[in-house]
Amino acid sequence: MKKQITLFILSTLAVVFFTRLAIAETSQPTHYSKTEMYANKAISAYIEESTSSSIPFPWYIFTSAIFLFILIKIITTVRTYKVNRFKKKANIELHSLSAIHPEFDLNSLNTFIEDRIHEIYQKWEVSDTDALSKKMTKDFFELMYKRYFRVWKIENILNIRTLEEIHLLEPYLVHIQNKKNLEHGITITFHFLSTGKNYFISTCGGGLIEGDKESQYSESFWTFILQKGKWNLAEIADSPKQIKLIHQQMDLEKIDNQLK
Repeated sequence: MKKQITLFILSTLAVVFFTRLAIAETSQPTHYSKTEMYANKAISAYIEESTSSSIPFPWYIFTSAIFLFILIKIITTVRTYKVNRFKKKANIELHSLSAIHPEFDLNSLNTFIEDRIHEIYQKWEVSDTDALSKKMTKDFFELMYKRYFRVWKIENILNIRTLEEIHLLEPYLVHIQNKKNLEHGITITFHFLSTGKNYFISTCGGGLIEGDKESQYSESFWTFILQKGKWNLAEIADSPKQIKLIHQQMDLEKIDNQLK
């Protein structure tokens, strides 16, 4: 945590410094020493000789690039810290569940979820809606069917989604309705990093309609919910901000606790 805060402070100071430098270079008159004047003249002469036009040295581009790099670094660092913090809390919740129920094994659960994701990819690729309906919650399957599969069937489109490699699959968020009951009321959102293909072809001629057949690296968040002793896919989000289901459950629990 201290390392993250120190990096954030240093990055912020660097952003302020380079921003002021960029403003000074682009909008304020600059006073140079004789050495700096000779140096600038030499640079200008070199640029003029190379391009045959009088172009000032683009310091503002250089400083803007540094500013953008530092800004991206700050955003990435903060996001990584938040993700790791949520993962740590999720693991604590699941280990506490293992302490109450020795038969609940987190490693076995991760293996099962990984296999389930592979199965969903395989059934999705061939539009096997009957099989998918048994691996998803009723609400999520109906949403996927109305939004995608029904439209693709009418337009003779097939979405080819292949899963080539799973790089990361870890619990990100956990909501446990009742720790005494393992048959129902456990929701887990998994942080999922993978490599695969995602494109659309025509079911008539097999021609490419949209997408790229090249392998792509992707990040997503898959939410599974335990219903009557069975884990079903309930949501897929492309980013933490798009995760809704588990947050809704947490909010409802807070309201219930306040009303008690």
